[in-house]
This record gives sequence, structure tokens and C-alpha cells, in this order.
Amino acid sequence: MTMGTAAVAQPVDATTERRKRWPVDGFALAALAFTLLAWAALLSPDYFMGAHDAHHSLFFPLQFEAGLRAGDWLPRWGADFAHGYGYPIFVFYAPLTFYLWAGIHLTGIAGTVATTKIVFALGFLLAAAGIYRYAWSLWRRRAVALLAAAVYTLLPYHLLNVYVRAAFAEFMAMALLPWIALAFRRLIQRPTPQHLAFAALSYGALLWTHNITALTFTPLLALLIVAELWLNRGRGAAGLWRRSWPVGVSLGLAVALGTAVWLPGLSEQADIAIEQWSLQSYQYADHFVYPWQLLDPTWGYGYSSPGATDGMSFQLGIVPLALALFALFVARRREREAAARHWALLFAIALAIYVLLMMPISKPFWDLGPLSTLIQFPWRLLAVIALPLSLLAGYAARGMAARETLSPALLIALLALVVTTWGYALPQATPPNPRDETQQTWRDYEATYPDMVGMVAQTEIQPADSPLLAALQANELPQRFQALDAGTVVTQIEQQGSRARARVQSEGPTTLRYLSYDYPGWRATVDGVPTAIRREAPLGLMLIELPAGTHEVTVEFGNTPMRSLAELLSLLALVAIVGVAAVGWRRAAA
Repeated sequence: MTMGTAAVAQPVDATTERRKRWPVDGFALAALAFTLLAWAALLSPDYFMGAHDAHHSLFFPLQFEAGLRAGDWLPRWGADFAHGYGYPIFVFYAPLTFYLWAGIHLTGIAGTVATTKIVFALGFLLAAAGIYRYAWSLWRRRAVALLAAAVYTLLPYHLLNVYVRAAFAEFMAMALLPWIALAFRRLIQRPTPQHLAFAALSYGALLWTHNITALTFTPLLALLIVAELWLNRGRGAAGLWRRSWPVGVSLGLAVALGTAVWLPGLSEQADIAIEQWSLQSYQYADHFVYPWQLLDPTWGYGYSSPGATDGMSFQLGIVPLALALFALFVARRREREAAARHWALLFAIALAIYVLLMMPISKPFWDLGPLSTLIQFPWRLLAVIALPLSLLAGYAARGMAARETLSPALLIALLALVVTTWGYALPQATPPNPRDETQQTWRDYEATYPDMVGMVAQTEIQPADSPLLAALQANELPQRFQALDAGTVVTQIEQQGSRARARVQSEGPTTLRYLSYDYPGWRATVDGVPTAIRREAPLGLMLIELPAGTHEVTVEFGNTPMRSLAELLSLLALVAIVGVAAVGWRRAAA
């Protein structure tokens, strides 16, 4: 190599050479190992069926997998909900977590309960890795990154989402938040095609994971983007524009990527009995958090209730709060780097805003928008609060440790965190039950909570049972076709997911009932020819008129034009994101 003069070879230290070949970050490994404290309870053969959404965390992915087995790349209809009458649950539930679950379960390495536990454990690992990488990118201190990851892992609400709520999708959404913040930081600092694709894919993944968290996180993401653009604005409007337009493109691609999830969910609310999910117990005005609850270390496995008598905890954590306060002291008194101080203060401001939004004082703000009823519980903002709180608490390590050391002060902080929060990583264990490995877990849930049996817009009365229950209880395929006229012989010849076929023999015209709610997307054919579906009151079931003779009837749940358009937009966005990434990789390799 020559650059005017000959380069002189320098001796290379053996340790340095090994690190170049295999760069091991001991702090990062410690952050991942630390998560074992959070998910060790999952190693037990027990589950926690008393958790709020425990049945949902088992049956929802089971139903989703059944749709995949039936050949639907994006299942929409859950055939076994509502005592077998079915429900369009996956029109409204973002499915990415269920894809991950099905990918594990279909391998056969784990049963239903074990697969759910594996996904929870992976969520802890993904969250710790993400917050570690983001904190390190902000402050370039491994001790800071380790403390931030430890706080995020053992934050009370993070543990509550598993062991008290079993909130499958919301928990996994929390694992994505630091990765999204990191992706947009990288994009603004270095606007490359790969970074643009990563930002679009990460935010789009959140839209595919949990709609409500995406809604509540977006204002914080906007604040982080604006701050990043300001700190990296360079000189003049041209420099700001060069960093801004890739952000706009990535956000547009992310929203388009999520269209298949959010557009049908918003446009089809009138097609279900939406009032069923807008009961008094779901009114946001009854679920604000009071200031003293943020500090109350009391732990419970009950539900949120009006006032301050909740059976579950909404605390931020005494140690995380203490670390956050110390971080402000560090930023104010000891910090010499302006950018580092600015980020600490920004996270403090974001934390204060989101905390205020959970309190009754913010009710006038919640009354302004229709999306408030979608969020339902102001305390759900705790999922977003976890990000600035953990980062701010981690920043406290700048006042405890040198750049690459585990100081006594840092070790004491980690120990205090463990002592005060590890006890929350314990579920109300229930012994293994074979019913929880099958659809019977949902039979048990609907029997225990009859008011939660889903209804569509045409359902006039909430069903208490159905002719399908006997087969479902026996884990058999139910006979979904019923003849309403004497002398008609019906033979069901196929039933897979949301598709069924039957052979019908009748000497005269007859009416066939299909035991499923009528809902936009259902289609029926008689001998391959489309035929009309008539609704039957009071349940809103499907009726099909047949002429005399022998006929083959097919009933299948498919897409509406709106769903098809939404899926096409998502597919085009995914192709565009992959294409942008490919261009970036090609340029990098050139």
C-alpha cells in the first residue's frame, strides 16, 4: 500500500487480533444472560391460566395456525370461536406474533403451552438486545447499555404483561420499540438504502404486531425523529432535506406494509357487534392511573377497575425511578457532552408527558379523539413509557462507572433492581392440563365468560351454545351443514379451516343452513356456480337455497375488495423494501 510513502507494518497485539476476528461484547452477553431472571419461571411445566389473556395466548395462535394449515397465507376467520359459529378475529388482531408462534409449533419441537413460553422468552431476549444496541448507539458506554437493558427487562409492566396479563402481542410489541428507534437513528445519521429498508421494516413490523402499541408509540417516535434530525441537521436546508426525505419514504413504506392489518380492522368495525367491546368496563375514563400508584410496590394478579382500587400494579419501579432521577443529576451537573445531555433530557420530557397522559388530569385530552376508545386503558401507555424510562435509568451509569468497567456502584444498582423486581417474575402457576394444548382451552374460556362470546352485526342474541359444541368438545370436525327440510340428505365431504363442502340430495327445492355467522367475505357455490347467501335471524347464520336433485355445495370465507386491496398494498410495500435493501447491498459490494 502506498500513499506517497511506504506504509510501515506495525506489530499487532494477539488479543487485539482475536477481538477483530471474533468481537465478543461481554456487556451485551451479560444483558442477554440477565433476561434469565425474567423468563426462568417459564421453564416450569406449569402455565398460568389465571392470567387475564392466558387462554388467548394459547387458542388465538392455534386458530391462526389452523388457517395456515388450510392454505390461507393471512387467515382472517377463526372458525372455532363463538361456540363454533366463528368470528373474524384476525381481521382485528395484528398477526405477526402468531406467525412466529406457528413457525415454532409447526416444527413439532414443542406443544401449545411450551411454544407460547418459547415466544415469551424470545421476546425478553429481543427486547434486551434492542435496548442494549440503542442505548449504546446513543452514549457509547457499555455500562449504560447494560443497565438500560437490565431495567427494561425487569421493569414491572414488562413482567406484568407476561405473568399477570399474558398479553402476547403487546409484550412482543415492546420488544420491537428499541429496534425501531435504533433503525430511524441509523437512517438519519447515515441515509443509506439498507438503513431506509430497516427503518421501514421495523416500524411496519410493529403495525403487524400490535395496533394499539403502534398508535401510542408513534408520537414518541415522531419526537425521537425530530430530535435526531435537529442534532444531525448539518448546515443549511439542503443538509436537513437530505436526511429528512428518507425518513418520510421509510414511514410511508411502513404504513403501506401494515395496510393489510390496519385498514380492514378500521373499515370493518361496523360489521361486528362493536358495542360488545365498548362496555363500561372498557371505558378509558375508568382506568386512569393515580400518582401514588406509580410508586406503590404492591403486586396483584387481578384486573383494572374504576378508581384506585385496581387488582394489578401500575408502578414504574422504585429503582428505575431512582436511577432516572440520578440520571438527571448526572446530565445537569456532570455531563460535558452536549448531545449526551440532550438525549437524557429528551427522555425525561417524554417520560413526564406520557405519565401525565395516564392520569385523570389528562381526561379532556382523551375526550378529544375517537381513538381513545380503541386504546381503552390509559395505563397501556406504560408499554411505551418503558423505553424512555429504561434509557434514562441506564444513563445513570455514566455517573457510576468508567467506559468499560463494572464498578461497585453499578453492581449495587443492578442488585437493587433484582431485589426489588425479580419477585414480580412469578406467575400464579397452574398445573399442566391436556385441554390447554387443544381448542378445548377456548371452550373453557367461553363457558367461564359467556359475555365474551363474539357476535357480528347481524347477531341479535348472544349464543349460549350451538349444535357444534359436541364435536368441538370431542376434538372432532363438526358437521356444519344442516338440512331444514325433511327428506334432504346432507353429506359433508370436506371441512378445513374456513372452507367446507357437502353433497346434498333432495327430491324438491330445499334450504341448507351453514352453521357460521354471515360476515363480509363468505361465498357459496352450488355445483361451482356462485349463489346467494341469505341471513337467518336471530344469530345471523347463513342459508342457501337449492333446487331439487343432487348438488355439491361449497362455502368458503374469502377476501372483500377492501381486504384484497390492502393486501396488495402491503405486498407491493414489502417488494419495494426488499428492492431498496438489495440496491443498497449491491452498492456496498461494488
